[in-house]
Amino acid sequence: MGSPEQFNPHDEKYKKVEDLPKEEQKNFVDVEGGFVKNEAVKELSDAELTSEIINTLKQQDTTKMDILYHRAKELDQDKQSILSHYSELEEGKFNNIPKELFDNKNFVLEAVKINWRIMKDVSEEFRNDKEILLEAIKKDASVLFWASKELRNDKEVVLEAIKKDTYQLLKASDELRNDKEVVLEAVKRNGLSLEYASDELRNDKEVVLEAVKQFPPSLKIASDELRNNKEVVLEAVKNDGSSLQYASDELKNNKEVVLEAVKNNGLSLQCASEKIKKEIEKYKL
Repeated sequence: MGSPEQFNPHDEKYKKVEDLPKEEQKNFVDVEGGFVKNEAVKELSDAELTSEIINTLKQQDTTKMDILYHRAKELDQDKQSILSHYSELEEGKFNNIPKELFDNKNFVLEAVKINWRIMKDVSEEFRNDKEILLEAIKKDASVLFWASKELRNDKEVVLEAIKKDTYQLLKASDELRNDKEVVLEAVKRNGLSLEYASDELRNDKEVVLEAVKQFPPSLKIASDELRNNKEVVLEAVKNDGSSLQYASDELKNNKEVVLEAVKNNGLSLQCASEKIKKEIEKYKL
């Protein structure tokens, strides 16, 4: 009896998987034009996935540098300038950067994304460039300090700045510190920023109510008139009884107001009028 014929998948008599010996069929899979081993299909699939991942990444700005400089892709020279001075920008060593680059808008526009402090060294023209300033604000709203007078009076610019840091209201123009929309945006985020609002808006009931809702002690900054407004003071003391100390003498002597304050914090009784404190003292055990 001769030895069994050795299986050869490359034999021309095998055209598709069903032509193979039954015990071998499980190891192969049909493909266009014939069949291959299961492992080969997996390798092909992996290769296709790898290729797809690479192609997808090529269509996106995936590296830190590409994200920072996607606006200057077509300007190879500007991009190379950014790349070659990246460490100086990141470390704030602006003196090591050629001065002529500070006159190049594409360079400055990308540089502020790395270090917004470069704005203190750029020209007045770029300090007055809204596109550059808005990019810098995304990094740090404090850059508003170096903005031109014109841009510190730009509502869009100032709103973007106070959304990141409400204290930037201080650097806004007098006109915008008297703009109700701008001030409301600030006090809703930080009641203490009421301090930088105009006298007119510190006497605006809607503005002050929003401020004390966010931070009750901001009642201290409100106008005398609103510190004597029962609705405003009640809003403050309900959330922080100690804010009673900033209410008018008249409202410190108002039992309804004092009651709301002590509900929040019993120690706030010390901020009430002498008349109320003495009356309450009589009933202490």
